[in-house]
Amino acid sequence: MENKISIAACNGMSALGLVGRAACNDLSTENDKILSICITATAADNQEFNQIIKKYPIIAINGCSDDCVNKILKSKGIETEKTYNIDKILEEKV
Repeated sequence: MENKISIAACNGMSALGLVGRAACNDLSTENDKILSICITATAADNQEFNQIIKKYPIIAINGCSDDCVNKILKSKGIETEKTYNIDKILEEKV
């Protein structure tokens, strides 16, 4: 297996979801070993993304404590390597 990871960011409409999507897009653009997953397409059974989430370890980036990214991945039988909640990270910094 190739030494890659995938990241799945919140696609919600909150400002924190936007921050997560932008950060994940930047990471995947800057590093060819990081694949950005569209969690909405994954939820809609997009074959390409469903293959990627089964092939590579995945990091979930939730915009809030609703954990939508984790819930979608769990519904697909996928456990994350690590989970970050942007709202909790910001609370710790304030």
